[in-house]
Amino acid sequence: MEDEALDYLNPKITAVVATYNRSNILRECLIALVETHLISQIVVVDDSTEGYALLNESLLEDLKRAYGYVEFTHVVTHRKNGLPRARNIGASYAKNDLIVFVDDDMLIGGREPLEAVLRDFSSVFGIGLVGGKLVEMVETKVDKPFYLNMKIADILSRTTGFVFLDIFHGPRNSEFTPALMAVKKTVLEENCFDPRYSGTSYREESDFQQSCKKLGWRLFFDPRFFAYHRGQEGGGSRIESADVQVYWKGRNHTYFTLKHSCGFKKFWYLIVGILLLMIHTPTRTRYLFSGVRDSLRTAKAYGYVAHGKKPSTR
Repeated sequence: MEDEALDYLNPKITAVVATYNRSNILRECLIALVETHLISQIVVVDDSTEGYALLNESLLEDLKRAYGYVEFTHVVTHRKNGLPRARNIGASYAKNDLIVFVDDDMLIGGREPLEAVLRDFSSVFGIGLVGGKLVEMVETKVDKPFYLNMKIADILSRTTGFVFLDIFHGPRNSEFTPALMAVKKTVLEENCFDPRYSGTSYREESDFQQSCKKLGWRLFFDPRFFAYHRGQEGGGSRIESADVQVYWKGRNHTYFTLKHSCGFKKFWYLIVGILLLMIHTPTRTRYLFSGVRDSLRTAKAYGYVAHGKKPSTR
């Protein structure tokens, strides 16, 4: 870990937007970023199928003509890589010192949220990542967000191994943050998003944040850094089947627990996590346990299951 101050007076920010078959909402997401006048580069990592990718190419050409002061980079992957791999690809194209990760169904809340981020990085030593608040615009039917919004959220995360989010109190040091993140480029030179969080990519941002902490970086949550979350059910990393959503919750949370804990904590965290997910989705435990089973196989293949084994940071 090597902390470097960001130039608050001359900010250089890259926005990375991963997208999959959401051309209908991508334009609003990108225009909201451009109109902050603090972002000089936008990298769109496009996992979309051919028809959507062509629509997105046309969209980006229009935006290049309309907003010549922003550099647009359109990376068409020709396959569905998944959110973690798409984020890694986008980060590899970033030219600036600070990278903001925004999903294609988010609308950044104007210039002020990014100004808050810049102040945080310039005034608090050791911050590698600033997480922001997501304001839900609609109530999702399949994959509802899990927010606690109490000051004990961080304590519960440490004692149970489950990720509890408090998006109300702050600015503060935080155990975990939502997926809206601003990350120093130097952090991404040491750490990356784990592509094994497949399916819905549930827990991929928590995994990245946990790895950052292990490398010595501080996580900071600032509710002044916010975006509106449209929560579109189709496209992106969302899967419309509630049964499949529960499967990936069980699979990815179990993998997260096995990767980042050891000894007695590993078994305690596994039990608590499974119980909490059962309470959250009591009618779909069959799919939950199917995901847990498959995760045990994956984690064992990568050496995360053995009793007492120290987890990897990568």
